[in-house]
Amino acid sequence: MKSLVLGALASVLSACAPAEVDAVASEGQALLSSDGRDLAWILDPVDMPPGHIGTSNCVYAFGGRGCNLGAHPDSGCWERDTGHDGWIRQQIYKVHCDGLNACGGGPGDAYAIRICRGPGESSPCGQTGPNGCAVCQASPVCD
Repeated sequence: MKSLVLGALASVLSACAPAEVDAVASEGQALLSSDGRDLAWILDPVDMPPGHIGTSNCVYAFGGRGCNLGAHPDSGCWERDTGHDGWIRQQIYKVHCDGLNACGGGPGDAYAIRICRGPGESSPCGQTGPNGCAVCQASPVCD
């Protein structure tokens, strides 16, 4: 639903250019497809589960410049198959990047939920970027 689009979050990660993100939902808002279906499978869980903090099983590359999973001992990245047409859900937690678009190109920590499958694909969260992911929810913290 276009009323859920929060354009300010569209450029959280450098690989997530504004054209890649068609629908972004913030915490507490339901993400709906254009036909009104609930897409909670993307945002659930919103918070990184404790068992995944400090770990990473992520294969899809981060979009920010100079991202370092080891910059914070409690950072993490968790990918899992969603069971929805081959989409992989990626949750990024406290991953430090030297450059984030949402931080004016400066450093910050990335917190995001993305769905990934392949570059240039149409997803429930918009067009996927060159890394194959589309941002669905993001909350960067700039340094």
